[in-house]
Amino acid sequence: MAIDVLKSIASSWIKPVPIILVMVLIGLLFIRISRTRCLGVRIIAGAALTLAFASWAPVAEKLLETLEVQYPAVTDYRTLPQVEAIVVLGADWVPNAAWSVSSQLNPPAAVRLLEGLRLYHALSGVRLILSGGSRESGVPPVAQGYAVAARELGVPAERIMTLDEPLDTAEEAFAVREMLGPDTPFLLVTSASHMPRAMRHFQHVGLDPIPAPTYHQAQRTKRDNLSSWLPNSSALRMTEMAWHEYLGLLAWRWDHPG
Repeated sequence: MAIDVLKSIASSWIKPVPIILVMVLIGLLFIRISRTRCLGVRIIAGAALTLAFASWAPVAEKLLETLEVQYPAVTDYRTLPQVEAIVVLGADWVPNAAWSVSSQLNPPAAVRLLEGLRLYHALSGVRLILSGGSRESGVPPVAQGYAVAARELGVPAERIMTLDEPLDTAEEAFAVREMLGPDTPFLLVTSASHMPRAMRHFQHVGLDPIPAPTYHQAQRTKRDNLSSWLPNSSALRMTEMAWHEYLGLLAWRWDHPG
């Protein structure tokens, strides 16, 4: 339980924007003290420079691209070896009965499911395994939202299996091994930036999935005008995505030294 709380705190606060805000607050505090005023100004200047670089597309895209290019996308399913299942990892969603299920899934979740469905309809006789639990009491797990959407998009209920208890990638890896066993060949669908970390977790539990990355975000910006070279919120979101994954990889190395 304590580890889950620490993970939640880390994922919420150890991000570029909260760190920059803390730097600004520390800088303002030092400015109020006459003897450390120069240091405070320097800290605030450093925060501004950090924000500028984190919001600059060339920097953000390079950080994200380094993760996304590690595993190629499945562009020709005819080259795939025989597989028995497609595993779609969980992401966030906002269950709301007044919305269509496609609106309830956030963009990464919707694109992951779309890729899983694309592969499902291209391959014959496979099972669609939809994963993702819920950290909030009373909120249905995203695996259930995936399943509703998959059925509405033509997947027979008997071909759908859900894993609605795992709360993170490590738990998903163990749950998939429990469901499929160690020798079942399967495709693993997740965001391209998340795939390097996901593969480490799945290989650690003795599985050897075929990666099927999707939701690529780098290399989308056309730098053909001045505004595309200016800091912007889209680039900042990419930096936060990359930062989250690099922290996850760092935590993996901490938990699995050597």
